[in-house]
Amino acid sequence: MATVFLKGMVIDVITSVAGPTVNNKSLEYYKGLLTSETLKSIPRNTAIVKTISAGAGKTHGGEVVCYPFFSSHFCMPLKPGEYVWFSYENPDDPGPIAYWFSRLSETNHVEDVNFSFSARSFKQPPKKAEKRTSDKFDGPSVEPDEIQTYSWGSPTSDPQELGQTIEFARKIHRFEPVPRYSKRPGDLVIQGSNNSLIMLGEERGHYAPNPANVIASSNKNDIPVGSSAIDIVVGRGKFGATQAKQIKNEFGIPENDKRVDSVTEGDAHFPTDAARLYLTANSSEVNASYHPDSLLSINLPSAAGRSVPTTNEAGSFSILKSDNLRIVSRKTGSIRVIKEPTPGKADGAGLIMHPDGEMRLAANKFVIASYNSAGATEPYVKYTVLVDFLNSVMTDINTFCTSLTTAAGSLAASANPAGPVPGAQAAGATIGAAAATLQAAVVAKSGQLKTAALGLGSTVIYGE
Repeated sequence: MATVFLKGMVIDVITSVAGPTVNNKSLEYYKGLLTSETLKSIPRNTAIVKTISAGAGKTHGGEVVCYPFFSSHFCMPLKPGEYVWFSYENPDDPGPIAYWFSRLSETNHVEDVNFSFSARSFKQPPKKAEKRTSDKFDGPSVEPDEIQTYSWGSPTSDPQELGQTIEFARKIHRFEPVPRYSKRPGDLVIQGSNNSLIMLGEERGHYAPNPANVIASSNKNDIPVGSSAIDIVVGRGKFGATQAKQIKNEFGIPENDKRVDSVTEGDAHFPTDAARLYLTANSSEVNASYHPDSLLSINLPSAAGRSVPTTNEAGSFSILKSDNLRIVSRKTGSIRVIKEPTPGKADGAGLIMHPDGEMRLAANKFVIASYNSAGATEPYVKYTVLVDFLNSVMTDINTFCTSLTTAAGSLAASANPAGPVPGAQAAGATIGAAAATLQAAVVAKSGQLKTAALGLGSTVIYGE
């Protein structure tokens, strides 16, 4: 019986049927390899490979058109220069097309979620040798940039083909170091080639907010029942203990130094991840080794009468952290952020943006303060109360001015032996007129106080 699974080196990938291939060849070129007109309608994500099983690539240079084995619901990553598993529908009687399954799983010094250099063999030890104590003191204080040197050999009959294929890959694929991720046995993990990851499993993470303090892996099994979690994260290990050591290979391409293994490499960690969405069904112990982060117990900004909790607010959590956040509804939609009230109590809160543009804030108590201020203890002025107060003050001032004018007239006519009080009547009249004008501006009729008059009443924000 013929071999069922074959190994092949990918030389091209058809990502689009509307233009040239990754290797900049016309789709018609590969259609010419197929005898059936039906099969010439090549689907997206088709790989063009050369067989390398049992040294076949050295003697057989033919190209094989490999349709994706999985339907378009599940598209696996694949780049030119990588090795792939493929098979024919009938291995004993190969037809015009084959089907590729996935990239090969390689040994630890080769396997890389970004790009696996499967033709690699070592020129140097798989593990870095420890420096002698004398070398540590006699050598340079800072190690120079290291170059990962390996022996290379094209598995095909053309010794230059592998290098040329990788150069093609560099035009359409971003080579970069991606930290390796250690999963639990029960986790389902999906990784992209460029540091994007989805984990469906159980709660995990690091409580230490300082990356330098992350010394143990979050890949723990001592977690309570019911702690299911979904972790969606991009940009793991930007710095700190979760970052992978980086070097360059002969192509000048940066990659992980696979001779160095770290128990914390690639772990999701809120302080060092570029962006992360974390969902957990149950979290309750802030200092547990599996605890994802102090964000679960955060209570900021600080406020008078409130303190940061010493333990986590137990329960399920949804946490989103990134450099920038955007929440956008379409023009006919709405946004609602609700804290449900306890039955029978007025402890609910909500932010509601209605489709007509009205935004409503609802809460038992509002506190507006600077982020780390313990103040915000003075209440804001109520608009209607302030208007009533000013109206009353102006009435009193006007009454006083009227009395002053009358008294000044009497005083000027007879009561003052030294003669009239100079300007008393005129001053009283001026103050009275000003008070009457001001009073008219603060007439407390609903909605009639104009911003142009005193600026006390907003035309868009309304409260009690």
